[in-house]
Amino acid sequence: MKQILHVCAFGSQRPGNFIESLMQLQNRMQDIGYETIYAFTEDAKDRSWCKDIQKTNRVYFLPVARARILPKTYLLIKQIYNENDIDIVHSHFELYDIPVTIMAPKKVKVFWHLHDAIKENYKNAKLSRKILYKLQYGLLSTRATMLTVSQLHGQFAVELGFNREKVVFVPNGINFDRFDGKYYPQNENQFLMFGWEVYRKGVDLVVDAEKYLRNSDYCINIVGLEQCERYIKDNTQSTQIHLLKPVDDVKQLFSKTKVFVHASRAEGLSYALLEAIYFGMYIICSDISENMFAKEFHGVDLFHNEDCDELKKLLGKYITRSGLEEKYVLENRKKLRQKYSIETWCDNVMKVYFEG
Repeated sequence: MKQILHVCAFGSQRPGNFIESLMQLQNRMQDIGYETIYAFTEDAKDRSWCKDIQKTNRVYFLPVARARILPKTYLLIKQIYNENDIDIVHSHFELYDIPVTIMAPKKVKVFWHLHDAIKENYKNAKLSRKILYKLQYGLLSTRATMLTVSQLHGQFAVELGFNREKVVFVPNGINFDRFDGKYYPQNENQFLMFGWEVYRKGVDLVVDAEKYLRNSDYCINIVGLEQCERYIKDNTQSTQIHLLKPVDDVKQLFSKTKVFVHASRAEGLSYALLEAIYFGMYIICSDISENMFAKEFHGVDLFHNEDCDELKKLLGKYITRSGLEEKYVLENRKKLRQKYSIETWCDNVMKVYFEG
C-alpha cells in the first residue's frame, strides 16, 4: 500500500472542520490504495480527537517553538521518512513546510497547504522573520505545489517568490451533515461573533460600533478566551455585550442567533462564515477579499473593512428585522453544498495530487 503523510501545525482543543476534512480525505485515499500517516504539534498529544486517530493510524508529534529552524524538527521529520515509505507529503498551516521539504526523499511529491493570512503575518513580522518568509516561499519552495484557501494569500506567496504555475486555489470544505437540516426562524435580536484574536477578528470594531446604537433591545454575544475577555472588560461597560466561552457544538450558539457578525481584518476562508450562512443567519461581514464570495448568498451585507460607521448602521438595521425567510436559507444551502462541501474539497485535493 502507498503512503501519504499529513504534517499539520495543528493542536487545537476542538477538531473542527479541519480534522473532519482529513478523515474524509483519508477514507477516499484508502479507497485507492493509500495509507495515511499524521504528524501534529506536541500539544495535540492529549487531545481526544488525536487519541481517536492514534487508534487506527500512526501519529507523530513535532515541536512548535522555533520549529522552522530547530534541529529537532528536522531530525523527527527525517525519522518519519525513514520509518515509512512516503509517496505524498502534505504540509498544513506552513510552520513545517521548510523541514518537510528539505528532508523529503526525491521520490516524494510535496504539497504545501496555505491556510493562514500570511500577508498580515508578514506585515507584522520582525526583519528576521521576513527574511525567513522569503526563503520559504522563494528558494526553498521549488519542489512544492501549493494549495491555498485564499487567492489573495496565494498571490502574496507568489510575490514572495513562489512559482505562480504551482499555486492552486482550493476552498475549504464543511461537513454540513453535522447540522440537522432544520430551518431555525430566529427573530430575537441576538448577534454573534467569534473573537479569538481581538484585532484580526475585529472585536474592537464591534465594541466601538455598539456604543452608538440607540435601541436597547439586542444582545451581542462574543465567543472568546482570555485576550477577548480582557479587551471587553477594559473597553466597554455595555450590558448588551456578553462574552461566551467556546462550546463543543456550535449549533447551540447558532440556533439562538439572528445575525452573525464577521468583522475580520484578515482571514483565510472562514469555516465559521460558511457555517453561519448554511445555518440560516443574516450575515454582516467586512469586505476583505477573502469574504467577497459571500456576496452571492441571500441575507449577506458587507461593510467597508474597519468602517465603524457602516458597521453601526448594519447592526441597527437588523435589530428591527425578522429572521431570514426559509426559501432563501434553502437556496443558500444548495449553493454551499455544491461548492463548499467536504466531498467537493476531497475531489479538489485529490485532483491536485494526481493531475497536477
